[in-house]
Amino acid sequence: MKKHLHNFFIPHEGNEFRPHSLRGESVLMFGTVTVLLFAGALLNTYLITRTNFFAAIIPEVLADYANGDRVSLSVPRLRWNETLAVAAREKAEDMAQKGYFAHTSPEGVTPWYWFKKAGYRYRYAGENLAVYFSDTVDVHNAWMNSSGHRANIVNGRFTEIGIATARGVYEGRETVFVVELFGKPQEAPAPAPEPKPAPAAPKKEPVPVLLSEEPEPSVVAGSEIGNELFVAVKDGREEEEDSASVPADQKSANEWSLTSIAERAIASPHANLRLSYLALFAIIAFALFVGVFGEVRRHHPLHSLYGASLIALLTILYYAGEAYVFSRVLIT
Repeated sequence: MKKHLHNFFIPHEGNEFRPHSLRGESVLMFGTVTVLLFAGALLNTYLITRTNFFAAIIPEVLADYANGDRVSLSVPRLRWNETLAVAAREKAEDMAQKGYFAHTSPEGVTPWYWFKKAGYRYRYAGENLAVYFSDTVDVHNAWMNSSGHRANIVNGRFTEIGIATARGVYEGRETVFVVELFGKPQEAPAPAPEPKPAPAAPKKEPVPVLLSEEPEPSVVAGSEIGNELFVAVKDGREEEEDSASVPADQKSANEWSLTSIAERAIASPHANLRLSYLALFAIIAFALFVGVFGEVRRHHPLHSLYGASLIALLTILYYAGEAYVFSRVLIT
């Protein structure tokens, strides 16, 4: 192996001062791989955004990413809840059919309507939204880079998650709407107390509170905070035990994953292309750097031109993908 790598990268007398990495056949191979990777990412993006081919995989991949970050912060993982997934699907389809992208619909329907419609009785509930989807990693990173959305994902009071997507048109562009819902179900009501001879003074209704990393705003639960975060508490009762202090499961993230490594790769064409191009760029740049010192002195400048051309091809296709293939994720 060491000998092959030496011949592949290092110009020396044994390879006629012509490293195999910059010979015509290798350059053709690198160029072909570069184009095929771009075409594969383009096809994968088309399948994700224009078909339902990966509709079952994408929500579970996003749930795995959320749990991965929670486990890394020693926060208990979220359980997948199919009722929450149904609520997310109905909200996503409503946005797709009506062409809006907001927590509250044009008719004034709030996120909590979809929880109740699906039959999910929540103690705590939250919602993250995204549009212009083309890659699960991009969507999750966009949420994690926003303080409000990150607060939802790593909130220790949430215990369950449900995610869904729907294809539609927003602002004249065909896209995928992503809805990520969080919840903690209500506990069973306690038995009614025995009647007392004299009725107690009426208690004030508990004031709804908001869970957020941000300072508490002067709005009621279910209102929009900075057009970014939607977290509500059903009532104002305090938790008997701070759920954030409960130790995270000791099992590894892979043991709890809803999806395989292959499925996560399929749902992330943009991230895959970036990593692949970075690896190719590093290989070619190293070969070019090492080869220049020996080849120019041995009158093989053509090989240096080959390497520079490959780097130019990688750069052009990379920026073409960023500009025309992969959408910039919009979140709310």
